[in-house]
Amino acid sequence: MIIGFSFVRDRHVFENPMITSFYGVPPGHNHLFEYGLSMKLAIDRRFLKVCRWYCDLLLFKAFHEPVDMNLKNLFEVRISRYWLFSVQTRVIYEHEVSGHLQLENLASFGFCFRL
Repeated sequence: MIIGFSFVRDRHVFENPMITSFYGVPPGHNHLFEYGLSMKLAIDRRFLKVCRWYCDLLLFKAFHEPVDMNLKNLFEVRISRYWLFSVQTRVIYEHEVSGHLQLENLASFGFCFRL
């Protein structure tokens, strides 16, 4: 369980008519109390000594709000001792930022060595 508390000491920030909220605190109030549930899942697995899969999932559910999700998937294949190919996918959903599902894909090929 996650608990958040925001307090606005100087209420002059609300004198600007463009300010609809300040760190989530609405005009006419001086504080905001939030709570919700959070879950984090991290998986890091190696297969056949040349493949690696990394998954990082973060879910957050605030009270009376939809679930926010941040998922990162990374798949790496070591082609030779120094060459690496990877594919990364990120899926993000945050209702406050955008009501749409955001998707990002990245493929890379590069030279890699360890010291």
